[in-house]
Amino acid sequence: MNLELKHYRAFIVLAKTLHFGRAAESLNMAQPQLSRLVKFIESEVGVPLVVRTTRNISLTPAGKVFLDHGTLLIQQAENALQITRKAAEGLFGSVTIGYMDFAISGPLPRILRAFRHKFADVDIVLDHLWTERQRALILDRGIDMGFLIGPFEHPDVTSMAVGSSQLMVVLPEA
Repeated sequence: MNLELKHYRAFIVLAKTLHFGRAAESLNMAQPQLSRLVKFIESEVGVPLVVRTTRNISLTPAGKVFLDHGTLLIQQAENALQITRKAAEGLFGSVTIGYMDFAISGPLPRILRAFRHKFADVDIVLDHLWTERQRALILDRGIDMGFLIGPFEHPDVTSMAVGSSQLMVVLPEA
């Protein structure tokens, strides 16, 4: 099948207007071009999708099904683009955070609330780990950040103290 998103979009506009002239104008194309496009879609699908009369058109039962599924297809394609862009910006996906017991009673809950507020589409995975295990996983990129007892100085990480104790938040360098 050689249908592209532009074919589905054009059919959706036609189905909403039920008028070749208005649909073509909305799509910034000539009416004969839209008519050829619909005939191409029908040839690809193998069944008529519209009933043409001299004054107006209507959708066949197959046309209604094509409209419903085409609308879903366009929505899914748009969602895929949005999610992909969010993922590229770090606004979607998951982050794995290593922590120790004292982080839970310290700054971690406040930090997690702020993070969830700012990055609602990012899942947070918490992993209870001892300091040495967190250090190894941070260097191997097995976790995205760790709340551990510091200091932790290494050229491949960024770390800073959080709270009044030796609690450090450590992240691999970008």
